[in-house]
Amino acid sequence: MNPWIIVLIIIASLVIALIARCVYEVHTIVSVTYNLRSSKISEGSALRAIFLTDLHGRTYKGKMLKLIKKAAPDVILIGGDLIVSKDPSKDKSAYKLLEDIQGIAPIYYAPGNHEQRVMDEGGERKERFLRQIENKDVTFLVNGTFDINERIRVYGFDPDRSHYDKIGSKPLELEEMNAAFGHVDPDRYNILMAHSPKYFKTYAAFKADLVLCGHYHGGAVRLPLLGGVISPQFRLFPKYSRGLYREGSTEMYVSAGCGSHKINIRLFNKPEVVVIDSIQTMYLDEIGSSAGSVSQVREVTGQLM
Repeated sequence: MNPWIIVLIIIASLVIALIARCVYEVHTIVSVTYNLRSSKISEGSALRAIFLTDLHGRTYKGKMLKLIKKAAPDVILIGGDLIVSKDPSKDKSAYKLLEDIQGIAPIYYAPGNHEQRVMDEGGERKERFLRQIENKDVTFLVNGTFDINERIRVYGFDPDRSHYDKIGSKPLELEEMNAAFGHVDPDRYNILMAHSPKYFKTYAAFKADLVLCGHYHGGAVRLPLLGGVISPQFRLFPKYSRGLYREGSTEMYVSAGCGSHKINIRLFNKPEVVVIDSIQTMYLDEIGSSAGSVSQVREVTGQLM
């Protein structure tokens, strides 16, 4: 057989395999567990939290709901982009998910850039959105805070819209965050939901203990050593695309998210439900943990096609 035909067959086979893998991942949802360790979390104030972000109307036909129920969380944190701002047809699925999870645990929801656009544009869709989350007993944190218990406080950040600009987005200054929230309580464990991971250094300067982000969808396609390939703003190889990052005493977990819309491709980058488990202070000596440290072991606890 002609060697060039063999080469073409190999290339075609690889392309078909990659396309099949991509289709598989787009329709797969997994559960990922992180063990959070901090001396600020005392016995009796530990919790298990679910973190969801970038659903964009995806629900995986109940498969994601099964993973959430299996985790049996104390709270559910939504980090933005539950909806698609330019596609109102996705709203119904988003609202149905809120309805399905509202009895599982209290829900705290911080806006992403898609919610921000809907809120800024106003009109009937904004009113329906606000009415739906109120009816589903969701706490919507627009530059707001809520105390989960006496030791753990959650912040929901809604930055100026210009920070999401595709070209020429302005830096996020610490003063903007202080104006939104004031200063953090150093005696509490402070969890900041901030949709975009781009401004990690500012979140660290704000002194959040843990920052939960999404927005980049894990970079859509992930390559060995290089990480995520592209962000929704079409920036190549974004610095914080998926996983755990540290800046001083602050740690940031960037979720691969639960859905996609503009770049509907996933390769070596499955959508994920994040389970955050806190470990009580009584175990710190045994595990050799420092305050504010999160386990870097990535454990897939469930997978459903």
